[in-house]
Amino acid sequence: IIGILAAIALPQYRVAVAKARVAQVLPVLRSLLEARERYFLANGTHSDNMEDLDVRVPYESRGGTEKMPAYLGTPAGPLAFSTDNSCVFFISSEKLPLIIDFCSGARKDCYGVDETGDRICATLGTHIGTASNGHPQYRFNF
Repeated sequence: IIGILAAIALPQYRVAVAKARVAQVLPVLRSLLEARERYFLANGTHSDNMEDLDVRVPYESRGGTEKMPAYLGTPAGPLAFSTDNSCVFFISSEKLPLIIDFCSGARKDCYGVDETGDRICATLGTHIGTASNGHPQYRFNF
């Protein structure tokens, strides 16, 4: 009986832990998106330079690409900027197997890279279709 209960509870526990990690990521994405929009309104271009944006992310480590000189991220995984608009992305990591797109306007989407990521996104938003990677895509409900 204990084994059966553990088999049922463990997957739910993993989803709950992952949702807590998403809760860490969302405020960072929102702050970066708002900072990029303010920078665009003031300068007419989008910047991926953290000094230009005057925002501090909770986690940084050196050794990025030329486009993004510092690795940007959260304890749950890496972040990235789009170059042509004000979108900010959370990229899938070992701790959080999903991708979050935060763009100005209404687009704030979540899609998984595996079944666990799909389940996490399903608890966070409304199903709107299929993402480019073939996984279900969800829109955040806020």
